[in-house]
Amino acid sequence: MHMPGTQIPISDALSRAPTKDEEAQPFEEVCNLSLIDVPDHRLNEIRGATQKDETLKCLMDTISNGWPEDKNQVHACVLPYFPFRDELTVQDGITLRGERVVIPHSLRLDMKMKVHSGHPGINASLRRARERIYWPGMSKDKRNYVETCDTCATYGTKQAAQALQMHEVPSRPWEKVGADLFSFKGRQHLITVDYYSQFFELDHLPETTSREVIYKLKHHFSRHGIPDTLISDKGPQFSSADKKFCSNLVVQT
Repeated sequence: MHMPGTQIPISDALSRAPTKDEEAQPFEEVCNLSLIDVPDHRLNEIRGATQKDETLKCLMDTISNGWPEDKNQVHACVLPYFPFRDELTVQDGITLRGERVVIPHSLRLDMKMKVHSGHPGINASLRRARERIYWPGMSKDKRNYVETCDTCATYGTKQAAQALQMHEVPSRPWEKVGADLFSFKGRQHLITVDYYSQFFELDHLPETTSREVIYKLKHHFSRHGIPDTLISDKGPQFSSADKKFCSNLVVQT
């Protein structure tokens, strides 16, 4: 009997069933071990250690016999694997989580050393480990291992971020000013900022010379008053022989 698809609420898998004269082919599990980037000798080592690991033996039996619906019925040793039980398979004596090999307890220290070879740091070591191997709490174990590495502690990066140093607010306008050069759309500019009011002056510089900077600053000082302190980045325009213009100022960097 033919029924339009609009009248079939749920797709029926039996409608695609083969005819009776066709022999059903047995299901063959595809082995993913050949796709894993782990050498054969290492897989053999993991396979042998897995057979001696009581937790993984219990885990393989649970995977083969089927997981119970209630996690309270799961053996305590394999309870950490319950949240991702659908990702676990057993292939050729090795337990896999997806395409990652579950490492027995006896080989975990050696794996942490292998992954950390070259001392690439915590994040790089974790990325390398998460591509190939797994065990419950691996990220935490790996982080603790790298943090206690004597080589990383001796030759690791020592420079820490410098704390932001704040300027004291002046007591009056134009008491302390800052000046700096910058480029925008191929043109050079000078910006002068008052630390008290945050008021700024912006000037175009035809030339990035000390004389040109002095010429612009003179106009600002004549309008607003001569400051007590000038903050700069100690660029060549502020450290040349013409700095006598600021001989009465306290120039800071």
